Amino acid sequence: MMIWEEDTFDDVLKAPTGGPVEQPDEEDDLPLDGGIGDERGLVRIWADEQGHLERVRISKNWARKLNGTPLEVSFLEVFVALNNQHAPNGVQMPPPPELPPSTKKWRFDWDTLAGWQTEGDEIARRAEQISDIRPSQWVGEEVTGDAYNNRIVVTLDVHGRPARVDFDPSWMATLPTAKDLQHGVLRAYGMACEKHRPPVVDLGDLELFEQQGMQLVQQILSPDTEETN
Repeated sequence: MMIWEEDTFDDVLKAPTGGPVEQPDEEDDLPLDGGIGDERGLVRIWADEQGHLERVRISKNWARKLNGTPLEVSFLEVFVALNNQHAPNGVQMPPPPELPPSTKKWRFDWDTLAGWQTEGDEIARRAEQISDIRPSQWVGEEVTGDAYNNRIVVTLDVHGRPARVDFDPSWMATLPTAKDLQHGVLRAYGMACEKHRPPVVDLGDLELFEQQGMQLVQQILSPDTEETN
């Protein structure tokens, strides 16, 4: 995965101090070939098939186009659009993993059948009595990466998707160039990606009961069940 396409830089160096914002020859200086752009024409991003950020372009006239709304809002807009494009219904929970099959050899008789029936009834009873069902949820952490000594900070959600960008207001007041901002966002994004670890699923109540029920079915259908003579 390519994180940035131009030369990288060392954050130990002094961050760009900006200067007059570049004025392009044309009013709309953002490329329109693909990608996802915000409504104000400030930001456009490109990502690979997995939704990993590959390119960022910011208008050379970004300061003039802000019109009182922070640049962070434009990045939030394109990140939401990107994540919805790749997971329109959110990141789906995987099905509960199958429990390992029982190694116990069951003696196939009426007592065993009655025991299985009792166990199944108990699972169903506990499921029906739950008044506040705890849903399955992803367990993980948001991570951040920075550039220019925290002047630009990119946050990834628990799934590693870009969630937001925060800019140091005092540094933004120096009017850094669009190129500096582009490099910084991609640099911070790459740093955050290096920290991210995939989340795990904490099964909810219904999924746990489903898992227990499937294990019981596996026991009943186990080829190791012994028949009575």
